[in-house]
Amino acid sequence: MQGIACRSSEIAEEIQKFCFANNMIIETAGPNDDVVKFFCPLTISSEELATGIEIIKLAADKIDADSMKKAS
Repeated sequence: MQGIACRSSEIAEEIQKFCFANNMIIETAGPNDDVVKFFCPLTISSEELATGIEIIKLAADKIDADSMKKAS
């Protein structure tokens, strides 16, 4: 299991929703639900892992771009 601590539960939830919309199931955790948890199966292929990492990168890019728009 691995996790990424986010600045807020809202960001973690946005990542979770983006991943779910792209066929990747992840959970939030922590006392404030501000951690994104990853449970990779023991039998994951290199291709599947690369796809999952790409989805996470896309989620981070989207959320970063959205937050920049809000700040402007």
